[in-house]
Order: sequence, then structure tokens, then C-alpha cells
Amino acid sequence: MAVVVVQFHRALQLSENHLLKRWSELCLSFFCFIFIRWYLEHKNEVLVHWPILEFIPSILKNQHRIHEWSVELFNSVGSTIVARGPIFARLNLVYTGDLRNAEYITKINFSNFPKGADYIEIFDVIGNGIFNMEYEHWQAQRKLANTTLMSKEFRSYVAKTTFNAVESSLLPFLCMQSYVIDLENIFLRFTFDSIFTVIFGRNPKSLSLDLPCNELAQAIDD
Repeated sequence: MAVVVVQFHRALQLSENHLLKRWSELCLSFFCFIFIRWYLEHKNEVLVHWPILEFIPSILKNQHRIHEWSVELFNSVGSTIVARGPIFARLNLVYTGDLRNAEYITKINFSNFPKGADYIEIFDVIGNGIFNMEYEHWQAQRKLANTTLMSKEFRSYVAKTTFNAVESSLLPFLCMQSYVIDLENIFLRFTFDSIFTVIFGRNPKSLSLDLPCNELAQAIDD
């Protein structure tokens, strides 16, 4: 009888040790089952609130069609939503497609929406320009820009620059016979050359007859 008890005790210990060794595998299998079931239930949603990561995977998945995805998002859940970022990051965003909200934020009550240090750190590439300014400094920059843009001299300069671009670059393309041209590409190059010349005083000549590749224009387009 004692031998049977000892053997049973040893078998029980072996079973417990085996179960402990398999415990991690059982937990992993359980969590995989829960995750697959959860994913199948939510995979067709426009904005999926992932555990821990929240909305980040949805944005990354649709980054190649972000504008179309934004329209689908507003049509499915409303014109304004609050998207929370990962639990380990301070990244809570408000998405809005309501023009009244955009007008309220950028015009009616602009002073009540400061950008803050995080915004300036993220967009430090544009320095202390008008897009990074807070309300008081933004007003001063806006008045200065209005004074410049509305002056007679600036308007004359823009008109002259645009006319030269049309005469020397755009018309040669439009006058070519028996040649198929991409009007979208031509007008984009024309716009880029005109604006670049007005701002920097130099024509990049991306609208030359051989249609050269301009790295800056390509980077902006991408």
C-alpha cells in the first residue's frame, strides 16, 4: 500500500512539473485565441482601437490612402472624433471634417488653441515661421505678410514672373505638334517654377523641354 502511495505521489509531482513547463504555452495559446477572435470581430471597422496601440495601426495601414480613409472614417463614425494614442505615449488627437470646427479653430477663436512646445518640436523644420507662431506673434507675422502680398510692387512682380514662365516654358509645350503630353505634370511643374521663382528669385527650370527630375519638387509631391 505504501508503495502505491509513493508511486502516486511521484506521478502527481511529474504531472505538476509537466503542467508548469507547459503553462507558458497554454497562456500564449489562450491569448492568441482571444486576439484572433477579437481581430475577426473588428477587422472590417474603419478605425480599429487596438489594445495598447490604439489607432496607430489603422493609420499605418491606410497611410498610402490617408485622404480616402479620412472620408470613410468621417462617414462611418461622424465628422469629429477623438483618437487616443498608445498608452505609453502622449498622443491624443482630435480628427474633424466639419468646416465649422476648422473655422472656429483657425479664425473665430484662434487665440484659444495654442500650439505648445510639442507642436514646435515636431515641426521644427519650419523654424519660427508663421505656421509655428502663437497668437500674438502670428498676428504680427500675418500683418507683415499681408502688407507684402497686397503691395502693388509684389503683385507686379508676380504677374511679370508668371508671364515669363508662360512665355518661355509653358507655351513651348502647348505648341508641340504630334506629341502627347501629361497636362497634370506640366501644370504642376509650371506652378512649382512660378512659386519657386517668386519666393527665391531663381527659376529651377523644371518645365524645360526634357522635363528634368527636380529632387525638391519630387520630395514635396511624395
